[in-house]
Amino acid sequence: LAGLSELNTSPIAYPIIKLASHLTKCQYEHNLKSRGCYKKQETRVINHLSASAVVYFKNKVCTKILLIKKTDGRIFLPKGHVGYGEKPSEAALREAKEEAGLISGIVKRKIGEYSYTFTPEYGFATHSKTVSTYLIEGKKIRLKALATEGFTDAFLASPNEAIKLCSFEDEKKMIAEVFK
Repeated sequence: LAGLSELNTSPIAYPIIKLASHLTKCQYEHNLKSRGCYKKQETRVINHLSASAVVYFKNKVCTKILLIKKTDGRIFLPKGHVGYGEKPSEAALREAKEEAGLISGIVKRKIGEYSYTFTPEYGFATHSKTVSTYLIEGKKIRLKALATEGFTDAFLASPNEAIKLCSFEDEKKMIAEVFK
């Protein structure tokens, strides 16, 4: 917020901001270049460590995998950031509890790791995410999607169904690694 007051009082910045309101991005950059004011913005990369959970429930008859569904229809494994001082396995268990209603479970082992990058529409940086995936034996659950994170449903599916339903190939591979 301190930067905003500087922008409003700067004799150089005010006319540039005023011009930007009616120019395309390309015209705006050309205008700045011709005035000697343009400096190409470098792309920032922000690294994230995340953890995901393949939570399974097994009885004598079948095995089911915990999945969550977003408002846009995409289907995921529970996943989220690893907090400061938190182990990735603890984060995987916590995310399954927060996002899908897992009450208790036991982390069995690390299945694997994958990485991806993305740039949000609203952002000025590329995000690089490394995701550690853990196998968790579910003991007790009350299926409940975390609406504040944009989830509409938490449900159980067979391993084969889960592989078909997951929206991302890396998550499908993590499930297949254990259940194929």
